[in-house]
Amino acid sequence: MGIEDIDKKYIKQFQIDPKVGLTDALVKDAVDAFDVPDSQRQDAEDTVRGLYKCFAENDSTMVEVNPFAALDDGRLLVCDTKVRVDDNAFFRHEALFAMDD
Repeated sequence: MGIEDIDKKYIKQFQIDPKVGLTDALVKDAVDAFDVPDSQRQDAEDTVRGLYKCFAENDSTMVEVNPFAALDDGRLLVCDTKVRVDDNAFFRHEALFAMDD
């Protein structure tokens, strides 16, 4: 499913000050925005932190999850992601650019 086909209430964006980075308050806001059950809250928070880490450490211009699913057994699953790395960072991430399809 393309992002254009998803109800806008399921699309969330959060502004992160690059001078400050991802704060615990922003992580909480992101998880709260999706009404994550308490039993899955820690997994969801860890996933948000991991996505930001991917973004920050790889000179990304975008990290997108579509979709993010809650399974019947309680696990959370990132089903598909898209990561865009700044072309100007090629010299720092040659291995990432080698994976480009």
